[in-house]
Amino acid sequence: MLKFMDYIISYVMFKTMRTLVPATIVIAVILAARKAIDIFCKKRNPVLWLYVKTYMWFLLLPVSFMGGLKFSLEHPSVRSRLYLLLYKYFMVNPVWGKLYFLGIAVMSSMLLFRRVKLRRWIRRLPLYDYEAPEPRKGKFLPPVQIRITDLVVTPFTAGVFKPVIILPSYILEEFDAKEIETVVQHEYCHIRRGHLFLYGIMDLLRILWFVHPLVRYGAKLVKNDLELICDNAAIRTNTYNPENYANTLLKSIAFLQEARVRGESHKGAPAFIGEASYNLMKERIKSIAAYREYSKGYFRKVYVLAGALILTSLFLVGLGSYPAYTPYEGYSFYCGGKGAQLIFDNDEQFNQAIEMTDEGLLVNNVRVRAMLKDLTLYNDLGEYWIYFGGYSKLPGIGGGGDVVFYTSEDMLQDEILLPYNDRSAVQRLLEWLLKHI
Repeated sequence: MLKFMDYIISYVMFKTMRTLVPATIVIAVILAARKAIDIFCKKRNPVLWLYVKTYMWFLLLPVSFMGGLKFSLEHPSVRSRLYLLLYKYFMVNPVWGKLYFLGIAVMSSMLLFRRVKLRRWIRRLPLYDYEAPEPRKGKFLPPVQIRITDLVVTPFTAGVFKPVIILPSYILEEFDAKEIETVVQHEYCHIRRGHLFLYGIMDLLRILWFVHPLVRYGAKLVKNDLELICDNAAIRTNTYNPENYANTLLKSIAFLQEARVRGESHKGAPAFIGEASYNLMKERIKSIAAYREYSKGYFRKVYVLAGALILTSLFLVGLGSYPAYTPYEGYSFYCGGKGAQLIFDNDEQFNQAIEMTDEGLLVNNVRVRAMLKDLTLYNDLGEYWIYFGGYSKLPGIGGGGDVVFYTSEDMLQDEILLPYNDRSAVQRLLEWLLKHI
């Protein structure tokens, strides 16, 4: 079982390290494209380009499956020095594999702990019976719990499968009905549009590439952009006046600022609750000020285009990747003694001397003896073994197969049947898992 775990760790490390280089390239392209949009395109259609900037980040999803992509190793002419460095010192090093695996485990545990802690904190909060105004009730507002906290925080939504909206009590006490509706509609927008699921995808990428600072930076940008998208969508869908919407946001900021001055901001709140930055709030106000009416068709086109690009990328990655495993068709012949020496590796003549039957390997000793004598490796006390039935998953990573022992005494006959080794059900199950992961 320990060998099985070592193999899994090395394999995951190998595939993950292969994705780091393309991930860096894609992130660099995305950041450059975002900058170009801000310079050349944002002023023309600010909201439309905001959608484009946001959903570009999810092109990282196909990159996470590029660990089995056919590149570099089998094409020496295009092999990069960086990739060779990673392969030589990191990918095939079991120590680095264990450390990387440990990092993934720690990152996963931290995120899980914070979510469990947040969920337990939310369950202790009192429920708020919110009556959605007509005609939005039913059509726009899904059945979502709303809970109240006395902490001075920004409203937020948590939970991918059972979303809950958290409203601070100061909003219910100091805001009028229209302002409360504005805040709730913004949070409902996150739920309706699947933003919590998108946050989950970015968290998975942060776990996978926890060593990559640009991935964490990208996750922050996605979260900020989705806030701007919900501001715009709430105004457009519910016909709020942009000026009144901005005033509601500024009113919330004022309460947060007063609480910060008094030292009460986030006092006793779970660590998972973040405090909205000044820069984000400024961007939200600027985005609201630049609000324009758009046809829904614009945004549908962005969704369709983003989905088509991701699906096409996934298809192309699958098309250009190694299969789950490539069977090893030939036979390898090793000479025993103080150190194993590989004599034949998928040699055509040696393969013709072996026949696989139901009971075992049928070896043509006449041919094998002749081949060994030609190499001056045959002796009366020789100990050998034949490896067969293995597979390759990636260049340098493979396994499985079986070995039969073969001695000089076995060669005295013209032919000999070498029986296969017996395997337990557990061994067969582990081999199946190694092949298909």
